[in-house]
Amino acid sequence: MVELQTVIGSGNCESSVGVRFAMYKMAWDQLLLHPWFGRGIGSFVDYWAPFAQQGCPSVAGIRQPHNDFLLFAMESGWVGLLTTLAVISWFIRTFWRQVTIYGAVGLMLCLTFIITGLVNSPMRDAGIGFVMIFLLASCYKKS
Repeated sequence: MVELQTVIGSGNCESSVGVRFAMYKMAWDQLLLHPWFGRGIGSFVDYWAPFAQQGCPSVAGIRQPHNDFLLFAMESGWVGLLTTLAVISWFIRTFWRQVTIYGAVGLMLCLTFIITGLVNSPMRDAGIGFVMIFLLASCYKKS
């Protein structure tokens, strides 16, 4: 809470919570400027680097806001975010209907994917994201 109050009060985001808050705010503001189709895939860095130079230059090189949902919303607008959520929702619905160990594991993986996506970038990390998506798909069993 102290770190959050510091970044809100002073604009200094040289802390873990502070930099995340600043990234979330910048991504949200960019989404509001271009809500339907966003700023373009890969555009986060173009907007973050100049913004970060003002309040937290030591973290200006960060390439994503550590929240995949905000990142997709900023870069691809509501259309991209809703598409992403639709895919995740399809997996959740499918696994919920599977009354097997695969369905239970699939639901657990979906929940892990969502929680991690709120505080980090598993969908943009090839090592984690690909493996998570592969595991989700491997739990799918057509009835």
